[in-house]
Amino acid sequence: MRLIQASFISSYLTDDDDLFADQEQESSHLLVFSANDETSLKATVQRLQMHLVRPEVRVSLPDLADTLSERRTRHFHRAYLVSNTPTVDQHALIYGKPRSNVPKVGFIFTGQGSQWPQMGKALVDTFPSSQRLLRHLDAVLQALPHPPQWSLYDELTCPRSSDHVRQPELSQPLVTALQLLITDLLSTWCVQPASVVGHSSGEIAAFVAAGLLEPEDAIQIAYYRGEAAVDLQDDLRPKLGMMAAGLSDTSPLLQQILQRHSGAVALACINSPQSVTLSGHVSALETVDLPYHSPFMADIAAHYKSLLDARGPDSSSPASPRRRGAKLFSSVTGCEMQGSVDNAYWEANMRLPVRFSEAVKAMLTDADPVDFLIERGPGWSRQADPQALSSNGAGIDYHAPCRRNAFEPTALFDVAGRLFLADGPININQVNATARAKSARDSKPAVLVDLPNYMWNHATKYWWESQASRDWRFRRYPNHDLLSGKVLGTPWTAPVWKKLLRLPELTWLLDHRIGGQVLFPAAGYIAMAVEAAFRMGQLRGFIDQNLQVHNVAYRLRNVTFMKAMVLEEGTDQRIMLTLTPEDERADS
Repeated sequence: MRLIQASFISSYLTDDDDLFADQEQESSHLLVFSANDETSLKATVQRLQMHLVRPEVRVSLPDLADTLSERRTRHFHRAYLVSNTPTVDQHALIYGKPRSNVPKVGFIFTGQGSQWPQMGKALVDTFPSSQRLLRHLDAVLQALPHPPQWSLYDELTCPRSSDHVRQPELSQPLVTALQLLITDLLSTWCVQPASVVGHSSGEIAAFVAAGLLEPEDAIQIAYYRGEAAVDLQDDLRPKLGMMAAGLSDTSPLLQQILQRHSGAVALACINSPQSVTLSGHVSALETVDLPYHSPFMADIAAHYKSLLDARGPDSSSPASPRRRGAKLFSSVTGCEMQGSVDNAYWEANMRLPVRFSEAVKAMLTDADPVDFLIERGPGWSRQADPQALSSNGAGIDYHAPCRRNAFEPTALFDVAGRLFLADGPININQVNATARAKSARDSKPAVLVDLPNYMWNHATKYWWESQASRDWRFRRYPNHDLLSGKVLGTPWTAPVWKKLLRLPELTWLLDHRIGGQVLFPAAGYIAMAVEAAFRMGQLRGFIDQNLQVHNVAYRLRNVTFMKAMVLEEGTDQRIMLTLTPEDERADS
């Protein structure tokens, strides 16, 4: 492509370019558009689409994405598109506009149970920064006194069975690692939460997002949580497990179940007003392997704390100041966390019932509530239902980029696009920079200088114009020797003409002399009246537009010349003619 300046290029091919050459395959990018109204937005998108499909136009996707996001004013009406080709599909665009207030972002971290094989493969294959962080977390675990015999990278990316990743020693650290990868990625996009909440083991990554824990500590806490469960799992007799139930914690049916199986079944989690999780004997539950959040977990929880204590007196070292600031609502206490926590908190997190519904409700009803929720977990669970948990649920956006068994990194771009529509905290340049990092292209994107301009909507006319201006711009008749032009602004129902008579300009008047004085001829008055009547008649529709002044018959009655007008050489003489309706009985 033709180089104009160091970082400015044209979208058109030159004679030296190969028209039929294949373009380099690019990663997905976020293309953003905006305009002052919906009509201009759609017209701008359509014009860009027509430009990009022209045979002589060829652009790279990074250049196009950067020019659209960084070299365009951001208006109220917006749209976005996730694409891996430098084309625009109008049918794939998502439209929207910001709210009256800047959205406040909240993170919701799901717990274990929704994991699935290879749930991290697409993420690390798409984003090099996620791959680096995952390798780093692997190194942290391998540096422990008793490191795992497996690696986070392999377990998240290589083919495995569903039963394999369901094992406690794997499910805990794998889910936490995936959540840490997504949290780190969104952080590089400048998506910082105002509040966070975690369900069960999801609190580990939530503490990192809130700035209360470093990722290195978080992955170790998750690892030891799984190890504690494995160490004592075989000691649990009879066989225990968990079960989800679509019941309220105050439901009479639930109370009957708990009474009927007293000592064998316990309430473990209050997920929402209409969802709970039970723990107890498998004979009564018939589901997963361990009865988390119940008295049955007392021994395992105590062993969990001892493993954490072996690392040091406090496993919750604060994160760097750069990441502090988000409120954390605890699903152990059901309210906002105040201050730091110790290892006893994580023991309680495993043993005590999950008060998730209370924690989410507290977050949504806080004095400074969030209204843009992003769920973090390997599969969409919608454990926090804003419609059910908040009286203002209708005004809350809820987004879950991960889908069980079908996670696509483009879903994260979709979250970024939704934040762009809402005018939320998102850096589009950084979003696309993470995509560019995968390619071999090292240079910064260039600015495309000849993309189509903004399409203005001229349907609404804002210019007010006076009658005088319209008379001047749309004057129809040539200048007349005696009549000149109509006084600007006077209506055609009672028009006025004004003329300055200068004898050097009208030398033929010098021949009309009486007694040595130059007099304005009576025929001149008649000619002025006839021309004025003809013009007014045409503009008011009385006389055919195709006729000339000499093609029309005129009848003059009661013509009176009251006084002769003497014209003096070297002196300008002003003459005015006014036509008034006959019923006004005025002289003209």
